[in-house]
Amino acid sequence: MVPFNVTGAPSDAKVHEGYWNAAVNAIGLDVGFEEQLLKSINDLDLEMIYVTGHSMGAACAQIFGTYLAAKNNDLKVRVVSFGQSKVGNRSFKTWTEDPKALDNLSVFRFVNRADIVPRLSGSAYTHSGHLFQI
Repeated sequence: MVPFNVTGAPSDAKVHEGYWNAAVNAIGLDVGFEEQLLKSINDLDLEMIYVTGHSMGAACAQIFGTYLAAKNNDLKVRVVSFGQSKVGNRSFKTWTEDPKALDNLSVFRFVNRADIVPRLSGSAYTHSGHLFQI
């Protein structure tokens, strides 16, 4: 696990290292993608953005969506994931589900009842957000 080092996150909030690295690399958080995205959002005068993914992409979507919401209080972020693995520790879960901490973030997880992947990742990790089993 690695710390979720974003302004406002509890110091003990941690996420899966592999998913964190995948999100940083795939989304380009380390090369200015966030600035380009926020410029586009402002140019289009959007108040809300949806971030979505499946399986590993779903884990990355939650990390990126949480990151965006934490850094941009005026932007409503909705994460809609499918078959998402567990991403963070209990502190991360508590923080992301606290409307006083992140009132601009909503997470909706869709999981097939027969899919074992969302139940993997060990006991150190937990899910956050609203679960819809299909």
